[in-house]
Amino acid sequence: MTTTIEAIYEHGKLLLSKPLSLPEKSRVRVTIESDTERENWLKLSEEALMNTWTMTPTTSSMNCSRNDVVLQPFPFQHLPKMNFGG
Repeated sequence: MTTTIEAIYEHGKLLLSKPLSLPEKSRVRVTIESDTERENWLKLSEEALMNTWTMTPTTSSMNCSRNDVVLQPFPFQHLPKMNFGG
């Protein structure tokens, strides 16, 4: 089972935003994703999307056809490499 939950680190402990439905003494694996890391990923994602979906200067939101859209390949080489363990 995979569950994502928000938490605050305070006085050496993680304080969860809500209780978990786990039996006592359950062993779990915790992955820490800081807000800074999340913000960096969001910025990279937004930049990649902006580079991928570019509109011609004559395109307007009310008057757009398939011929107005220019598709570009996704720039995977600019994303940081992820280590998923294993």
